Amino acid sequence: MSMQEIAVTNNQKKKILRAIRDQDVIFQDENGDIIVSVSAYQAYKEATEEQPLEDLLADGELADGKEFFVFI
Repeated sequence: MSMQEIAVTNNQKKKILRAIRDQDVIFQDENGDIIVSVSAYQAYKEATEEQPLEDLLADGELADGKEFFVFI
């Protein structure tokens, strides 16, 4: 399983959770980390024509070829 850990502020975590409400795409673990399935997120982007993670994060922060993004 390949994942990319990305450090974000609490405010950014709240924005991510508000922007993506689909539980097939995103969930929050007991530590407060937010986990995003990259394949489900790609399908979400195509269906909604939105890109909330790219809008909230700096360009180039999301790596290609990962299965999960973990926002810590």
